[in-house]
Amino acid sequence: MSKDFEIDSFLKNKFEDNDNIQVPNEVHLSLEKLLKNLPEKKKSHKIRKSLIAASVAGILFMGTAITFPAFAESLPLVGDFFKVLNENSEHKNFVGEVEENSTDIVGKVLDSNIEITLMTAVPDKTGITIGYYIKSLDGKLDMPQLWNCNVEIDGKLYIPEFDNIIHEEKEDGHYHITNLIIPDIPEKFNYKINFTNITGIDGNWIFSGSLDRTNMDNQTIEKTLNIEKDTFIGKIEVKSVTKSPLYLKIQYVDYSRRNCISFDENYEEKYDDRYSRYFRFEEPKDTIGYMSSRGDENGLTTVIYTGFDSDLNYMDIVPVEMYKGDPNIKEINPKECIDKVVYNGKAGVLTITDYKEEGTEKFVKVKIRNNDEKNIGTIVYRLMSGEKVNSFGYLINRRLVDTADGEEKLENGNEVWLKYDGDKLFIEGDRENAYIKEDTENKIRIDF
Repeated sequence: MSKDFEIDSFLKNKFEDNDNIQVPNEVHLSLEKLLKNLPEKKKSHKIRKSLIAASVAGILFMGTAITFPAFAESLPLVGDFFKVLNENSEHKNFVGEVEENSTDIVGKVLDSNIEITLMTAVPDKTGITIGYYIKSLDGKLDMPQLWNCNVEIDGKLYIPEFDNIIHEEKEDGHYHITNLIIPDIPEKFNYKINFTNITGIDGNWIFSGSLDRTNMDNQTIEKTLNIEKDTFIGKIEVKSVTKSPLYLKIQYVDYSRRNCISFDENYEEKYDDRYSRYFRFEEPKDTIGYMSSRGDENGLTTVIYTGFDSDLNYMDIVPVEMYKGDPNIKEINPKECIDKVVYNGKAGVLTITDYKEEGTEKFVKVKIRNNDEKNIGTIVYRLMSGEKVNSFGYLINRRLVDTADGEEKLENGNEVWLKYDGDKLFIEGDRENAYIKEDTENKIRIDF
């Protein structure tokens, strides 16, 4: 570049708060091309400065800046977006990787009094991870988040599943990172993302651009495993593992679930909720911040983790059996239990003090003494209505009571009215003989 103008010095003067400005090579190359194509009479120092300033702004918003923190910090909202997530989120490893691999600043759209700014879009082999900021301009949405969207990839329409991984609420709005799960996306592609529903409000918040996942692919490890093992809870077959900077994806078939009860019309008669058998995934540093799990009709389960350390090189799969304890559900007649204790156990004491009917609705009044000061109201949910208890101690057609007086009255010593449906009322006592059994001697190790 011509020696009469130093782009690095120019930017440092413009962005005084950033002492570590390093100009990306893309900026140098673009400006060099611009200056070479200028007519000779326009190559003055003053005009150079004006053109360079305009060109830098354009280059930044085409996607270069966000890969360089000093530039990102200088832009409105972009720097603040990642600052909020880095300072307040429990997913710092994940947020750091999103920020480091971000390549796109997309834009802002207003519809239905909801303003969405799409800050970044990062592609990898799971789909597209988007970072965005939502503001409800009329204040009607307390917790605005993505409910529905569609995505076009090179003109092909997808209705993706998605994981709302991070949601940070601030006074100025809501900060989100979401993974749009789109399998087999091309290495390079044009996209159009349409947010079609935000917390029940329909609209069209459309963003478009181009993405290249080559850089992410170069940092991604994929392994086909086909590891099979018989355990005390059943057989598992680990099919594959994929580790990118953002996600750890493991696919497996859990044959222990093949014998689970089918959900036909009589399934509750045969339902046994005493046991829970599953495979637990654990990593040595316990840094996982988020996990989602999905199964398909063929029994293949896909789990996706975020927040792990970049140097994580293995995980263990441990078979687990959990017994919830001997069932202890009994039917009670509320009319005959007035001024009687119906529960006296580990959670506290529950006494019925009155009963009434209003039309078809039934109400029971209870006095609360809860031993758990942090969860005062939970003791009332030991009362439930239902049809009958099956042979395994499970209450068929169970429904929890409603707090007719409002949850704010669920305090120790208070008497509150509870409403319930159906003709029969039941109380659940403490369960005994609960246990958790883990077969750590026969765990399955997955190396990345």
